Amino acid sequence: MQLIELGDYQCPGCKGFHKVWSAASSRFGRAVALTYVHYPLEYHRFAFKAATAAECAKRQGRFAEMHEALFADQDSIGKKSFESFADDVSVLDLESFRQCMATTDTLPIIREGIAVGRALKVPGTPTIFVNGLMLGGPLSEGELFLLIEKVLAGTPPRRQ
Repeated sequence: MQLIELGDYQCPGCKGFHKVWSAASSRFGRAVALTYVHYPLEYHRFAFKAATAAECAKRQGRFAEMHEALFADQDSIGKKSFESFADDVSVLDLESFRQCMATTDTLPIIREGIAVGRALKVPGTPTIFVNGLMLGGPLSEGELFLLIEKVLAGTPPRRQ
């Protein structure tokens, strides 16, 4: 089963969904997968840079760790340097990370997420898709577990 999240690292609802997703991932294991698509909202001042930091960490195999750290320490985004986040998640080459943050190399992937969200008329973040169906905002743990159980049992996805 495939979930797609259009999210923003400064979005409180996205942080909440991240916790819900972590619980679902632990419970259902490889039966479920999540693809995170960057959709930084314009009014979140540091969201685009946070997405850039995640992509720069990804180049060194540390996306999951940076993704986790950005949500875990969300209140520090904009107060703490992204280099500090990178150091916290053990990015091996901080100089390469700094250079990546200073270039426009990651812009296409972030802009692609924004373009997809706009084309799909995503109302905000997080917006969750399950097997192609847009469910809108965050799901509670109970809603997500029930949805996963139904989809795995062969019932088409729909918002409860």
